Parts: sequence; C-alpha cells; structure tokens
Amino acid sequence: MSEKLILLIDGVKYSLWTPKNEEELEKSVTFHSENIFESESIYFAVKKKIKTVTGKSTIPDAYLIDFKCKAFYKKVEY
Repeated sequence: MSEKLILLIDGVKYSLWTPKNEEELEKSVTFHSENIFESESIYFAVKKKIKTVTGKSTIPDAYLIDFKCKAFYKKVEY
C-alpha cells in the first residue's frame, strides 16, 4: 500500500502534488493566484522581456502587485 502525504490545517486536508512540468505548475499558480497571494494583489502571468538602463535583460515568468504591502514583485528565472 502506498501512503499519500497529507497536511491537515484547521480541518482542511492538503495532499502533496507534483506538477508534470513547469507549464502545469504555471497554470495552477495562475488559476489559484487569488488564494496564494491574497485578494489585495494582482497576479499577471505574462512573460515579457524587461531591460535595465545598463542593457541587462531577463524574462520573468510573472509579475505580482501587492497593494497591502505596497510592493511590486517579479519572478525571475536564472
């Protein structure tokens, strides 16, 4: 019998989930973004190239504006 890892918090059961690939993870984060990042934020699943004034560039996987903390976050892959 294989055991499933389960986390129980306030009567809610959470089971371990491993995405098959990065695309599946990104879709899940986008779908659940309001639950993950709270409702006082906006999550943009947009891969847009950004460049510094010195010419260095990167393409973050997503952007998050958090109005509660008054902050802007970008996820960067190296």
